[in-house]
Amino acid sequence: MCEGLKLGLNVAIFPEATTTNGEQILRFRRPLFVSAIEAGRPVTPFCLNYRRVGGRPIDVVSRDKIMRYGDMDFAPHLWALAGSGGVELDLHLLPAIPTSATTDATQLIEQSQSAVAPSSKRCHAKVFDQRRETPLNTGLSQSPN
Repeated sequence: MCEGLKLGLNVAIFPEATTTNGEQILRFRRPLFVSAIEAGRPVTPFCLNYRRVGGRPIDVVSRDKIMRYGDMDFAPHLWALAGSGGVELDLHLLPAIPTSATTDATQLIEQSQSAVAPSSKRCHAKVFDQRRETPLNTGLSQSPN
């Protein structure tokens, strides 16, 4: 990765180095940031906020069509996602953080995670607070009182 960065290639990483159900951000992993420091390339934090899958808003049920975690097998999950009818998402590009040979990796990680956290929390508040409501559309209509 470092050689590619030195050659001017842009590299996108998922700094947690694992997958989750999206309810929280895990600790960012140091080795993924060291290459940017060694190459003297900036780190541009970003946050993906999934909005819809297959035309349905993301909720605690539909999120599993996008997010692979736990013991979910990769190939069947990818195949199901490909047939899901499409995914809508917001991509929040955040301000770049410059690096140099003297950049401390721990501080770079903290800056990156601190930048991403507010965007992620806004998304999680919209999606995962639905637990208090019925997450599925029952198809029943309510009459106004």
